Amino acid sequence: MKKVLITFSVLFFALTISFNAQASSLKENMIEGVKFLDTVEEVDWYRVEGRSLIIGWKGIPKFFPTPFTMAARRANIATSRKVRVWAVRHTQKNWHVGSGKSYICFVTAINGKVTQGNCDR
Repeated sequence: MKKVLITFSVLFFALTISFNAQASSLKENMIEGVKFLDTVEEVDWYRVEGRSLIIGWKGIPKFFPTPFTMAARRANIATSRKVRVWAVRHTQKNWHVGSGKSYICFVTAINGKVTQGNCDR
């Protein structure tokens, strides 16, 4: 019984470390994929929350859908995972997915393509 408990504990510990490493890698890859946002004047900040990228916009660029959907595609390609990108006002730094608070729009990207969303493309 003691052997089973020790084996289970070691397995649980190993899986926890693996999951944390993957989550960290996902975040780092997503950030690396959207570094071009640093050059977009209207982007004040961006951060990763799970498989979502949240972008804080100060004003809306003339061709808003272009950098926004590009961020979704690049984040998806960088992580090889389904990614949802949310646009919020730059003053909403504490905004979280599922908070019920207002947002500008969102898009979802899979296989390097935007598949759904409520932003004009």
